[in-house]
Amino acid sequence: MADPKVRDIIQYAASGDWGIPEFQRKFEWRYEQVAKLWNSLYKDLPIGLITVWNTTRYKESQRTTDSGRRPIWVVDGQQRIVSLCILTGTKPNWMDNKEWNEVFTKNRIFLNINQAGEAAIGRKSIIARVQIPIDELINKQPVQALRYVQEKCKEHNVLNTEYGSNLAVNAIPILEHVIHVAEVGEDKDVEEVAELYTSLNQQGTRLRQGNVVLAYVSRYNPGWIREEFYPFLEDLENKDEWELDPAHVLQVATILAKSKARVREATPDMWDSGVKQVWPTVKQAIDDSILRLWTKGISDQKMVPSSYTLIALFAIQGKFMTKPSFNLNQLLQWFILVNLSGRYGDAPLETLSRDSRLIFEASNFGEAMKELTIDINFAEDQLRELVSQKFRDNSSQALLLHVLLWLVEAKDLVEGLSIPALTQAPKNLEPHWHHIVPKAWGKRHGFEDCDKTANVTRLCAETNVRKLRTMPPWEYVPKFDVSKETLTQHLVPDKYAEKFIKGQPLSPAEFKDFLKEREELIVQKGASLLGI
Repeated sequence: MADPKVRDIIQYAASGDWGIPEFQRKFEWRYEQVAKLWNSLYKDLPIGLITVWNTTRYKESQRTTDSGRRPIWVVDGQQRIVSLCILTGTKPNWMDNKEWNEVFTKNRIFLNINQAGEAAIGRKSIIARVQIPIDELINKQPVQALRYVQEKCKEHNVLNTEYGSNLAVNAIPILEHVIHVAEVGEDKDVEEVAELYTSLNQQGTRLRQGNVVLAYVSRYNPGWIREEFYPFLEDLENKDEWELDPAHVLQVATILAKSKARVREATPDMWDSGVKQVWPTVKQAIDDSILRLWTKGISDQKMVPSSYTLIALFAIQGKFMTKPSFNLNQLLQWFILVNLSGRYGDAPLETLSRDSRLIFEASNFGEAMKELTIDINFAEDQLRELVSQKFRDNSSQALLLHVLLWLVEAKDLVEGLSIPALTQAPKNLEPHWHHIVPKAWGKRHGFEDCDKTANVTRLCAETNVRKLRTMPPWEYVPKFDVSKETLTQHLVPDKYAEKFIKGQPLSPAEFKDFLKEREELIVQKGASLLGI
């Protein structure tokens, strides 16, 4: 296949000459990624290789189309192709009208021109005098585009049309940009295409491991991914806001059915019939686990430092949830412990493979828990070392601190809403990490270690960003009449809570003592939670 131009690829996508196999997910790029692609094309930079598969052996599309022809399958490049279609306002054949309208509206790119004639290409600007969608310009001849921009500027009393006109005219050659395409031949079977995914990953192309496996599944169960698998994942995203990697979900299935954490090691019968047999258990285990994690304040997968701990949790839940010996509280305690101990930190797949065999072979829940904790060396000293570290979002210490604050329903210092309530609140009230003594204030006044975990708590965005801003606690606590009870909920030691209420400043040396005492309080509460 000769390398096509951008306009050719858009035409292939629209006509049905190119299609998307069912084992690929839907369009996932955000506006920023679409804009970045646009910027690369505008600067005549390469946007990477697109890989297609020309075969009659595979027949399951992501969505049935009306083209009536067998498409060439896009193996790698769907996100870029849809983004190209957005630039011209052309619907790909594999999207229905509802999906396309949502994607197009959310990611549409505009030429914005202000009254002085300054122009930029990006999101639609509400302060610009002229906002012209790029898709209305890009298919015009240069003279037509120039005239169109000048007319719009004149209509809105824009003083200078030169810059906006130049941007519009220079956008048109994008359609002539050549895209390199690699074609996988007719003789390749779906398994070999899956191997291609692996090869692309090794070369640095970012592809989901799940797509590799889903290619195998679709070979043995045509239509199952489109009709069963993806709808379940989409339901989790829409209903529970959990965005799970497809590979991890399939790993749960292979652990329960075959004791295999490496899904590629599962025998063909797993994908022929085994996956369908175990699928109801996998769904129930994941649904139940997500519901129970909520009771500990873990409301989405981004809060979990290691996604491998989720795979193990779902597998244990699936294996033992109907057995008399099952203890949910013990399981959740184990889950938090393995995240804090870094059990899946080094060689995570090796560790998960070993744990998978333990889970699969255990005769009851108690035996499984004993085997899965026997080599975890994590006591108060290790917990103290963890809490003494610098704070990082989505870290083990962040998980611990959030859970501790959630369980006591710590209230926001100003709004009065509890942490559980904030998790379900509008965006301006969503939970934020707050430095009790602000880092910027501490740097100006010689306070060291303001970035330590012991200086962090959880508040709502409105309080953190707008109300407290850079005030130290001996200013904002009396200003907003924060009670000692509320400060205690946030694990502020009594002595310092009283100082803050009275408006008594801390010296740098006293601040260090505050960190030590609060650190020890967090360790005590954490040890109690974990039973160590």
